[in-house]
Amino acid sequence: MPGDGTREMRDRVRAAVLNSGLAWPSGSITASLGSPSLFRRGCGLDLPIAVAILAAAGTVPAGPATGRMFAAELGLDGRLRPVRGIVPVLMAAARDGGRVTAVTARQNTPEAAMLPGTTIVAGESLGQVAAGLRGEPLARAPFPPSPPGDAPKPAQHEYPGLAGLGVSAVVRQVLEVSTAGGHHLCLTGPAGPAFRRWPPGWSRCCPT
Repeated sequence: MPGDGTREMRDRVRAAVLNSGLAWPSGSITASLGSPSLFRRGCGLDLPIAVAILAAAGTVPAGPATGRMFAAELGLDGRLRPVRGIVPVLMAAARDGGRVTAVTARQNTPEAAMLPGTTIVAGESLGQVAAGLRGEPLARAPFPPSPPGDAPKPAQHEYPGLAGLGVSAVVRQVLEVSTAGGHHLCLTGPAGPAFRRWPPGWSRCCPT
């Protein structure tokens, strides 16, 4: 599977299970990820693989996990971390199975809640998820909740809007599409008079 994140999944899942105070099954474990023709990228399979292993070992009951969708990256300490693209994942799950109950990291809940007909169960750690599947009250996480996105917020600046730019309709559409999709945008060539009104450096590179 491509990417360091997926190649290191085995170590992350095992460390998260052990550091959450849960027993790791003895013997060899094989996790089947379905058809090899499907392209998979990222760390969102960490939590579902961990839950499947715990359910197969009898650590958590398999019944409550059936019919639920799990999507989160696991930290080595068992913390649930947010993943990118949670809305398309939920849309695909709803298309296949109708109403969806999804267990995700707490930082993904504002984005996931935009999809109607989806029940979102937010968690802080793998230990909390295991306790919920056993029907136990969710224990308080042994660490403070991480900030949204697990990244510092960028500095806020005042920039002119698109209405103040004397650019063509094509350039305006490119700016709108790149911003809506969260893509980086690099403009090359001489800066026109409209772009000279932007702060220094923005005529060469416009980060999102």
